[in-house]
Amino acid sequence: MEALWHHLLEVELRVSPQEHPILLSEPPLNPKPTREKHTELLFETFDVPGLFLAVQGVLSMLSLARTESVVVDIGEGVCNVQAAYLAHLLPHTVTQLDVTGGDLTTFFMQLLTAKGR
Repeated sequence: MEALWHHLLEVELRVSPQEHPILLSEPPLNPKPTREKHTELLFETFDVPGLFLAVQGVLSMLSLARTESVVVDIGEGVCNVQAAYLAHLLPHTVTQLDVTGGDLTTFFMQLLTAKGR
Protein backbone atom coordinates (compact mmCIF):
# COMPACT_ATOMS: atom_id res chain seq x y z
CA MET A 1 0.00 0.00 0.00
CA GLU A 2 2.88 2.33 0.78
CA ALA A 3 4.32 1.96 -2.73
CA LEU A 4 0.90 2.56 -4.29
CA TRP A 5 0.26 5.73 -2.29
CA HIS A 6 3.80 6.97 -2.98
CA HIS A 7 3.29 6.48 -6.72
CA LEU A 8 -0.16 8.10 -6.65
CA LEU A 9 0.80 11.15 -4.61
CA GLU A 10 4.31 11.91 -5.77
CA VAL A 11 4.45 10.52 -9.32
CA GLU A 12 0.92 10.80 -10.70
CA LEU A 13 -0.47 13.78 -8.76
CA ARG A 14 2.95 15.42 -8.24
CA VAL A 15 2.05 16.75 -4.82
CA SER A 16 3.91 16.80 -1.54
CA PRO A 17 1.90 14.73 0.96
CA GLN A 18 3.21 16.95 3.78
CA GLU A 19 1.27 19.88 2.31
CA HIS A 20 -2.14 18.28 1.79
CA PRO A 21 -4.66 16.65 4.12
CA ILE A 22 -6.01 13.32 2.84
CA LEU A 23 -9.61 12.13 2.47
CA LEU A 24 -9.55 8.33 2.46
CA SER A 25 -12.69 6.40 1.56
CA GLU A 26 -13.17 3.00 3.14
CA PRO A 27 -15.65 0.15 2.81
CA PRO A 28 -18.41 -0.19 5.38
CA LEU A 29 -17.37 -1.96 8.57
CA ASN A 30 -13.69 -1.71 7.66
CA PRO A 31 -11.80 -3.60 10.40
CA LYS A 32 -10.22 -1.38 13.05
CA PRO A 33 -6.70 -2.86 12.54
CA THR A 34 -6.85 -1.99 8.83
CA ARG A 35 -8.00 1.55 9.59
CA GLU A 36 -5.21 1.94 12.17
CA LYS A 37 -2.58 0.62 9.74
CA HIS A 38 -3.61 3.09 7.03
CA THR A 39 -3.74 5.96 9.51
CA GLU A 40 -0.30 5.12 10.90
CA LEU A 41 1.20 4.79 7.43
CA LEU A 42 -0.16 8.12 6.21
CA PHE A 43 0.85 10.07 9.32
CA GLU A 44 4.21 8.44 10.02
CA THR A 45 5.53 7.62 6.55
CA PHE A 46 3.98 10.39 4.46
CA ASP A 47 3.73 12.98 7.26
CA VAL A 48 0.31 14.19 6.09
CA PRO A 49 -1.04 17.19 8.05
CA GLY A 50 -4.54 15.71 8.38
CA LEU A 51 -6.61 12.65 7.57
CA PHE A 52 -10.35 12.05 7.31
CA LEU A 53 -11.72 8.52 6.91
CA ALA A 54 -15.18 8.25 5.37
CA VAL A 55 -17.36 5.31 4.41
CA GLN A 56 -17.77 5.03 0.63
CA GLY A 57 -21.56 4.80 0.78
CA VAL A 58 -21.79 7.93 2.93
CA LEU A 59 -19.61 9.81 0.44
CA SER A 60 -21.91 8.69 -2.39
CA MET A 61 -24.89 9.98 -0.45
CA LEU A 62 -23.23 13.32 0.28
CA SER A 63 -22.25 13.72 -3.38
CA LEU A 64 -25.97 13.82 -4.16
CA ALA A 65 -26.68 16.34 -1.38
CA ARG A 66 -28.78 13.80 0.51
CA THR A 67 -28.94 13.36 4.28
CA GLU A 68 -30.44 9.88 4.24
CA SER A 69 -30.22 7.08 1.72
CA VAL A 70 -29.81 3.44 0.91
CA VAL A 71 -26.66 2.90 -1.13
CA VAL A 72 -25.95 -0.11 -3.31
CA ASP A 73 -22.21 -0.16 -3.97
CA ILE A 74 -21.31 -2.72 -6.65
CA GLY A 75 -17.63 -3.35 -7.28
CA GLU A 76 -15.82 -5.97 -9.34
CA GLY A 77 -15.52 -8.37 -6.42
CA VAL A 78 -17.89 -7.12 -3.73
CA CYS A 79 -21.39 -5.68 -3.42
CA ASN A 80 -22.57 -3.85 -0.30
CA VAL A 81 -25.98 -2.46 0.55
CA GLN A 82 -26.01 0.07 3.35
CA ALA A 83 -28.22 2.75 4.83
CA ALA A 84 -27.05 6.11 6.09
CA TYR A 85 -28.81 8.80 8.07
CA LEU A 86 -27.54 12.33 8.71
CA ALA A 87 -24.22 11.44 7.05
CA HIS A 88 -23.61 8.46 9.33
CA LEU A 89 -23.55 4.82 8.34
CA LEU A 90 -26.10 2.67 10.17
CA PRO A 91 -23.88 -0.38 10.84
CA HIS A 92 -26.78 -2.78 11.45
CA THR A 93 -28.00 -2.17 7.87
CA VAL A 94 -24.83 -3.26 6.07
CA THR A 95 -25.39 -6.34 3.93
CA GLN A 96 -22.87 -7.95 1.62
CA LEU A 97 -24.32 -9.66 -1.44
CA ASP A 98 -22.95 -12.61 -3.37
CA VAL A 99 -23.62 -10.98 -6.75
CA THR A 100 -20.80 -8.64 -7.80
CA GLY A 101 -19.91 -6.44 -10.74
CA GLY A 102 -17.80 -9.26 -12.17
CA ASP A 103 -20.83 -11.54 -12.14
CA LEU A 104 -22.91 -8.92 -13.94
CA THR A 105 -20.21 -8.42 -16.57
CA THR A 106 -20.05 -12.17 -17.21
CA PHE A 107 -23.84 -12.40 -17.40
CA PHE A 108 -24.16 -9.55 -19.91
CA MET A 109 -21.31 -10.94 -22.02
CA GLN A 110 -23.14 -14.27 -22.17
CA LEU A 111 -26.33 -12.50 -23.26
CA LEU A 112 -24.48 -10.63 -26.01
CA THR A 113 -22.68 -13.78 -27.16
CA ALA A 114 -25.92 -15.79 -27.22
CA LYS A 115 -27.54 -13.16 -29.46
CA GLY A 116 -24.54 -13.13 -31.80
CA ARG A 117 -23.45 -9.57 -31.05
